[in-house]
Amino acid sequence: MQSLDKLTIKGFKSIKALLDFDLKHLNVLIGANGAGKSNFIEFFRMISTMMKPDGLKEFIAGNADTYLFGGPKQTPHIEVKMCFGQNGYDFELAPTENGFFLINNEQRHYFP
Repeated sequence: MQSLDKLTIKGFKSIKALLDFDLKHLNVLIGANGAGKSNFIEFFRMISTMMKPDGLKEFIAGNADTYLFGGPKQTPHIEVKMCFGQNGYDFELAPTENGFFLINNEQRHYFP
């Protein structure tokens, strides 16, 4: 199985934009309080729950607006791009009126 090599996150909690972040076999997060370390880890918890039936719905629990950087007026959706070697997976999470997320613009890529 190919590991996650590169990651882009836009609009998730305190992460306004993390672009083309290279991930290695060992990654150490260092930063001041409030820098976004815990939110970076929380992103992976969210991705993990998305693999289960109704997992995202249970994880968000009707509070989608709290997962958007600066709230829904500043950030209309969360953008995610992941690269696993030559494969890629992109999607957007858009908040719904009832406080959950809808997965939009889901794409898979192959980079020869």
